[in-house]
Order: sequence, then C-alpha cells, then structure tokens
Amino acid sequence: MMKDQPDVFGIQELYSPIDGPAEVDIVAVHGLNGGAIKTWTAEAENICWLQHPQFLPKYVKRARVLAWGYNANISSLTGRSTSSDRVLQHAQTLIAQLHADRDLEDATDRPIIFLCHSLGGIIVKRALAYSASRSSSKIAHLQSVYTCTFAVMFFGTPHSGSGKAQLVGSLQKLAALALPKATAQFESSLLNALEEDSETLQNITDQFAPLMARFRIFFFWE
Repeated sequence: MMKDQPDVFGIQELYSPIDGPAEVDIVAVHGLNGGAIKTWTAEAENICWLQHPQFLPKYVKRARVLAWGYNANISSLTGRSTSSDRVLQHAQTLIAQLHADRDLEDATDRPIIFLCHSLGGIIVKRALAYSASRSSSKIAHLQSVYTCTFAVMFFGTPHSGSGKAQLVGSLQKLAALALPKATAQFESSLLNALEEDSETLQNITDQFAPLMARFRIFFFWE
C-alpha cells in the first residue's frame, strides 16, 4: 500500500541525466486533490513512474523530469490544508517557479514537455496563455516558458467541465452545513471552475486556442 505522501509544493526534480546535460524538461502537473509525487505513483507498488529507472527515465534518458506541486485540496477532512487560490493564481505561480528553476539551471532555452492530469491541464493552459502575454520589458523573461514549450500531454483533463464537479460541490455544501467550521474547511473555487460550461473554463479555452498550433498536443482518457 502506498504510504501517505506529504504535500510538496513548488518545483521538485525527480530525475536528471547523470552522464551529460539534459536536452528537454518534462514537467508534470497534478490535478484536484492530487500531489506532486502521489498522483504519479502506483499505489500497490509505491513506485513513482516519473522517476523509477525502469519507467519514464528508461525511455527518455536525456530528459530532466520535474513535478510541480500546488495546493489543490478542496477539503481538510483528509488532514490537509485547503487554499483559496484560483486557477489564475496557480498558473502565475507555476510560470514564476518554473522559470526560476530553469534560470538556476542556466536552461531557460531548453524545450519543455508538460504532463497534465485533470485540473493540472486547465492550469497549464492558463499558464501558457499568461506566459505568452508577458511582453513588457520587465517581465519578458516569463515568456520563455511559452516559447520553449514543445508539447502538452493532457491526461483526463475536463476541458469542457465535468458533471462530477457539480455533484461534489453539492455534497461539499451539505458537509459544510453538517460539520462545525472548526472540524473541517472546504474550498470551492477550484471545484466551481471545473463545472460543466463554467465561464472560467470557457475563458481559458478562448485564451489557449490561438496558441495551440504552436505545440504538439496529445489527449489521453481512461
């Protein structure tokens, strides 16, 4: 059984080539209630396929593999804190932290491949639109994430929203009424963004659509 993974926020390096410089940065972004390591870890074997030598590193040996963690918890019932940050705030943080990490590595021109699960795909879409718009001289360095992105791989990302989000939101409201505030905290901003036909999702799609021709994009569903 997989050990409970503590919340890890920010950029985490999971793998780096040991016999030479990396040729590409692979950046994994988890989804709702996920974690930088937990989302990519097989529960039964407790193996993270992003860093295990028999999985991703075996096939992309010249890649540096990163995972970005952020607070995507919508309830404190699991013992984890919640965050009121919205999609845009998470997207801005992703761009700032990823650029800072690549700058420290002297690798701001290295190609990027994003792996996105669920809500992570929505955040990456918004992040790339945000990065593309950073054109003024003082913040133009943030545009490098957009210009260096080669591909985006979406795993189960609800681009048009999900009916499950509305159901979970209703259950969340019931739980909030039934439980004292001191017992549990609930956060709905991220969940609301994932509802079917939400204005947030439509705006993000409208911002991302003109950029799509620049990237190689892949969609995966279970």
